[in-house]
Amino acid sequence: MITILSSNLSLVNLDKLNKVVIPSYDLFFREIWNHFSKYYQGYGEDDYRSIFFGTYVESLLWTIYQLENFSNNAPNLSIRPRFTSLKESSRVQILAQFDTINRKTFVMDTMSLVEDFLNSICIEIFGKQFRDYKTTIDELNKLIFSGDKNKLNSLYSLYLIRNSLHNNGFIKRKIQEFDLIIGTKTHPFRNNSQITFSGWDDLYILAKNIMEIIIEIIENPIIRKIPKVKHTNALESDTGVLINNNKNQIKS
Repeated sequence: MITILSSNLSLVNLDKLNKVVIPSYDLFFREIWNHFSKYYQGYGEDDYRSIFFGTYVESLLWTIYQLENFSNNAPNLSIRPRFTSLKESSRVQILAQFDTINRKTFVMDTMSLVEDFLNSICIEIFGKQFRDYKTTIDELNKLIFSGDKNKLNSLYSLYLIRNSLHNNGFIKRKIQEFDLIIGTKTHPFRNNSQITFSGWDDLYILAKNIMEIIIEIIENPIIRKIPKVKHTNALESDTGVLINNNKNQIKS
């Protein structure tokens, strides 16, 4: 949650909050790897459809690494004696900030990758990049999803959550209020209200939902006809280091 620094928060609770979601993110990583392998074989290593998932594989690996390192034994380096000498309330404060930074990084990485990829798709099908993210997803939504409001809101919510993480959980702009529905859960986005669903569990559900939308975009007949989706900028992924000789197995 954004308001993670509560009075009843303990080192044990912080540890549990992170450990409980690791299996979900590990499964998510393997699903994304399978899509990377599929599009790598289908479009090659220099097509953004494969690069997108190869880059996100790396982002998820970093996230899992951070979640596994986050425990009440941390930090494990030379500063540990100084860390353990602090009062528990101070250690909770430090680890809570560390957790917030990790969540910010995960959201920013996801948002940056999605935004750049959708810009690349727009250049291919519209011949131009739109002026802002909201216009980009509006235009793609009308073309590919026939104006599906919930898909539009899913893509827009990522942008709003990213901004809220830098503003104590609040959206610092006037928006048209909406409810994002994922499965049986409703996430309300309201003006002048704090977003209270940016914990690791909700971020997993949101990111998984957005990746499903990206796959729908890639599999749309309009996009499938594009021989090659090029980059819009210098965002690159060292995907070659993730691929062994069989091109479809995760290195141990």
